[in-house]
Amino acid sequence: MWSAGVEDTREALLELARVEARAAALKARLLVHAEEIGAHQESVAVWHARATRTTVAQGRAVLREAVALEARPDVASALASADINPGQAKVIVDAIADVPEEDHDRASTYLLEQAEAHHAKDLRVLGRRIWEVLDPVAADARESAALERQEARAAQRVRFSMVEHDDGTMEGWFRVPVLHGAMLRKMFISIGAPKAKRAANGAGSYDPTITTPARWGQAFCDLLERITDSDFLTAPAAAPPWSSR
Repeated sequence: MWSAGVEDTREALLELARVEARAAALKARLLVHAEEIGAHQESVAVWHARATRTTVAQGRAVLREAVALEARPDVASALASADINPGQAKVIVDAIADVPEEDHDRASTYLLEQAEAHHAKDLRVLGRRIWEVLDPVAADARESAALERQEARAAQRVRFSMVEHDDGTMEGWFRVPVLHGAMLRKMFISIGAPKAKRAANGAGSYDPTITTPARWGQAFCDLLERITDSDFLTAPAAAPPWSSR
């Protein structure tokens, strides 16, 4: 590395990004092929997860994404050519899945064109507004129906789990709809903000060296204490304390 100049380093990083895109496309094709030929007695997703030391849930998610990508040859080809990156490919495939089959090609063509100038996050927004391009007259009704389908799928995927450790802590994992996640983020930001900490504990009580994840963890504990100390648990039908914020 010591001999690499600015231009060489930039070009190497760009080439590496192209290699990663091509490798992702090849991996997807191989996973689908392995599933088709029964490359392993157990599920290919389970085998791949064990072989790569990832979770089974991750293995199944990777296989699902590979199958969805393989169903869109134009998107898979763009990824294999490094015209798009893996993140963009996933967003495009997900967006296409929310439109009727007869509109798949038009949606795919539009989003692939937009991928030349937009990263994955922007593409996701464009994907949600795809009906403004495909059917401007009925865009509002189409987007509303798509949002209802998305919310229904999200509700079915809600999960929450916790495990207790020997060091006096508990660790958890959750998956909630975007709306509820945004609510939680808003509460954490409000409770953990420097202004809120100084108001609660006095001037100079806010420690700027504490990282955001640690501050949000403290905010979570603070939120639980507030809920427990209130009458929220004894009156579940009442509005939550943060509903008026």
